[in-house]
Amino acid sequence: MVENLVGLEALLDDVQVSAILRVKATTLQQWRSRGVGPKWVPCGDLPRYRLEDVQEYINTRVVTPTPRKKEEKTESAPKRKPGRPRGQKGKGKGKK
Repeated sequence: MVENLVGLEALLDDVQVSAILRVKATTLQQWRSRGVGPKWVPCGDLPRYRLEDVQEYINTRVVTPTPRKKEEKTESAPKRKPGRPRGQKGKGKGKK
């Protein structure tokens, strides 16, 4: 996909990086303006990305799932206020 030329690493454009990350190119633009997302290199007026920086960004976003603790059943107050059972509508303003 990407080849090195004259000993320099190839740089990826927005379209290529958005395909790798599966986000829109406009999302990358928003990330750059907010200072988030993968590192990028300015090439004139065009942003370019090194493949290693995109891979590093992915690696820093990995989330390790943690199992939930089983909650002990305790007597607690009801979660909703007592009143009309759900699904029953009362008389509202202006209704007779």
